[in-house]
Amino acid sequence: MSRPIQRVLIVGRDAALWLTALSLRRALGGLGITVEVVELPSVLRPADAYVSTPSLVSLHHMMGLDEGRVLGATSGSEAYAQRFAGWSKGDHAFMHAYDTVGAGIEQIPFI
Repeated sequence: MSRPIQRVLIVGRDAALWLTALSLRRALGGLGITVEVVELPSVLRPADAYVSTPSLVSLHHMMGLDEGRVLGATSGSEAYAQRFAGWSKGDHAFMHAYDTVGAGIEQIPFI
């Protein structure tokens, strides 16, 4: 029962599935191991934002992915923060930043 591993099967959805599959393929492909995926239905809706941190850019670079092509293929866009308004009494809006930031935008402070 000590046969070498020939295939790895990944079951998942959305970006986590594909980033895991590509990472394993890059790591194991030279050993002759096949990486296969079973994609579950997405839980994302058209209006959902798939937020990532700057470290994802490093992961894409490490895997040989071009950020411009990734954004184009997914109809994505860059965003540096998300605006929240009307979450409590009063009209206090704020921006939730995805990385370190400078000044707020249009008098809306980053937190």
